[in-house]
Amino acid sequence: MRELMWAKFSASGLEGAECWALLAAGTLIVAVLALKPFESTLMGAGYYVLERRNQLLGAGFRVVLTLIACFHFKSIVAIAFAEAFALMLPPIVSTYAVLRRRLGVVKFSESSTATMRSLLGYSTRSFSVALTGTLILQSGTLIVAGLGNPAAVTYYSSAFRVYSSVRQLIFWSTDPFRPVLSQLWQKDRESAIKTLFGLFFLASASALTGSTVLILAATEISRLWLGNAAVAYGVPITIIVLLMGLSVNMFHVPFIPAMDAAGTPGAYFLLQLCWLAAYVPAGIVLGHHFGIVGVATAMSVSIVLLEPLYIRKAIKVLQLTWRGWLAGALRPVAFLLVPPLCMTAGVYFLVNVSDTRTPYGFVYSVLFLALVCINSVITRRRLPIETLRFAMKQKL
Repeated sequence: MRELMWAKFSASGLEGAECWALLAAGTLIVAVLALKPFESTLMGAGYYVLERRNQLLGAGFRVVLTLIACFHFKSIVAIAFAEAFALMLPPIVSTYAVLRRRLGVVKFSESSTATMRSLLGYSTRSFSVALTGTLILQSGTLIVAGLGNPAAVTYYSSAFRVYSSVRQLIFWSTDPFRPVLSQLWQKDRESAIKTLFGLFFLASASALTGSTVLILAATEISRLWLGNAAVAYGVPITIIVLLMGLSVNMFHVPFIPAMDAAGTPGAYFLLQLCWLAAYVPAGIVLGHHFGIVGVATAMSVSIVLLEPLYIRKAIKVLQLTWRGWLAGALRPVAFLLVPPLCMTAGVYFLVNVSDTRTPYGFVYSVLFLALVCINSVITRRRLPIETLRFAMKQKL
């Protein structure tokens, strides 16, 4: 095993000292996971804004330190430590905030051990869903690595970063409402359902808007980021396929915190396993024939086929109705996004059937985003904005 590990490092062009430095950076990141509960403590104590500020602080340091590492040190080790520091900073600052405000005392006792066992009985089911989701997300890179070459892995990873950015946008938009949704579900089910539909609107509007903007500009993003070779390799198509799958996948994401709040975590575990079981074999077959585009297609098609089952499961567990979900969740999204989509498509069609030079995709992205902003003002009375304001004003 040791010889195999060093053979891998040698093949990557890394020296012995660099290898140990990278291993040290990875070890530090894993060690700081022990401080993650302090972030949850801040959120649970009503300091969600402070916890988000800590995350933004880490993101800012990541940008600054990565730029310094790239332009000054020009070393993969420096980049790795920049990433490590950015990941370590939020939990460290959150730990300091918790201890400084005396929000919690760190000690172990028989009661805390018993409480931990009780919590694990709940969180293990939720963790199993998250773990399976992580396996799904990482399987694509592993499949490409097994079938392709380093260039294929690099291009697929780059396309997947675009996918991950929109996915992160979904979770950033839904995370602030998790504590409130949990509280409302125990006290006022009707308000909790309204908040859930508002949450669905926020997540789906963010995901569909972000995905559409990036889909329209996928070619230009790939060319500016990775060069013309990336376009020839199929990176724009890979980005488009992944984001189209995400646009469907996001329909069940807001249900996850709702089912956790309702006391039924892990309800999606079997469906997650089905997605993984369908994706991996299809990814290997399609990846062998179509490269990174085939792997992306396998991932997106699998979730498109399974998404109705995800929604059906959530509606059954939460005791909702299809009509109520369509009216309360989908209709506001349609009011906001369908007119801008149709107008952008109309402009695209008129430009392409005429003799004028076709503009860059960025033009359509900006046009669509501007139309969404305008339409949000026009249709604001039909959007669940007041529901979201109500949820944000709730005290924990």
